[in-house]
Amino acid sequence: MSQSDLKNIEEFIVDDVKSNLDDSDNNEITGLDDEPKSDMIKIISNDGYVCCIERKYTLISEFLKGMYCGDMDAGKEGSEITLTKLSGDNLKYIEEYMNHHKGDDNDIPNMPLEDTDMKKVLKDPWDAEFMERIVPISENLQQVPNLRKLIDLLTDSNYLGMNVMLHKLSAKFASFLRNKDEEEISKFLATYNTDV
Repeated sequence: MSQSDLKNIEEFIVDDVKSNLDDSDNNEITGLDDEPKSDMIKIISNDGYVCCIERKYTLISEFLKGMYCGDMDAGKEGSEITLTKLSGDNLKYIEEYMNHHKGDDNDIPNMPLEDTDMKKVLKDPWDAEFMERIVPISENLQQVPNLRKLIDLLTDSNYLGMNVMLHKLSAKFASFLRNKDEEEISKFLATYNTDV
């Protein structure tokens, strides 16, 4: 074979590789051990809300991770995961949380709390804003906040084995009790008890 023929073969191979890269979605070469790009699963709430989310994002839930160990097809078409203990509204919060953290959540807040402001307690500003949406802080500091959503999500994160989320929600709950004496805490809990 001549030098010219070798040069032509080399150019053909380089052009072919470039062409294959251009045809891929993001010009990224993947190996055999890489997970498929879109491994979406479906989770259904007790009231019929359907959450479609990447499987790797759900791995912050020990409950769901355990389901995958027992059934590799769990959550896939025809084998959707139905969570009868979760409402659609709460599943939307869980879905949003999972999508934000993308399967990597390890920011457990320090205990005891250093402050009642979640922006100072949590490292991720998104987490602080998320907690604020669950229980908005009233301008009237004497008003008892509605903790129903917070308590529901505490229960749901515990059920799903989302331990870091559980710690963050617990910190939010504790922030309402921090720096209060026994009488104030009793009054707070008694007022809350009658509202639920």
